[in-house]
Amino acid sequence: MKLAHLFWHCLVTSLTEAYLVSPAGTAAPRTTEDCTQWVEYSSGLTCELLETYFGMTEVEFEEWNPIVTELGDGCELLPGLYYCVHVNFTTISVSSVNLISTTISIFSSTTVVSATTTATTTTTLTSTGNGVTTQTPYESGITDDCDEFHLVVSGDTCADIVSDAGITLYDFYSWNPTVGLIVRACG
Repeated sequence: MKLAHLFWHCLVTSLTEAYLVSPAGTAAPRTTEDCTQWVEYSSGLTCELLETYFGMTEVEFEEWNPIVTELGDGCELLPGLYYCVHVNFTTISVSSVNLISTTISIFSSTTVVSATTTATTTTTLTSTGNGVTTQTPYESGITDDCDEFHLVVSGDTCADIVSDAGITLYDFYSWNPTVGLIVRACG
């Protein structure tokens, strides 16, 4: 009977809740209404990975997604649900992280972000239309107004590049879409 009550509560709650930005699928039950960015569960994804990648604390993630601590010991994610990773359109900065091989689908408004990677080895210098000397080859699709570049060498990770440049992982991936949000692409 309790299970049926929980199911009914979750169904009614999910049908009546409104979010600042709606997820592309089913939100985890009782997720905060202030959510503005969502991540769909995929195999291997953990609460800790989400907290690290998006720069939120464990307390924030569990407050925004209370169901994750109500299912058992620790933080547990369920397949088929979307979890809140940003609220009220806030910007969270991430300094440096080491990420595991996992695909993360990011949903903000109606945008789905993902990409693939390529590797190159030859380096030359060229001047682009913005007057900045650019090493080539470079990844296609980089932002048009880039004014600083990093030559990747063996052993570099996205976390290293982000830390050295003093930027967030989110900005790095949005400025370099070929690297993408497929974490295994960058170590």
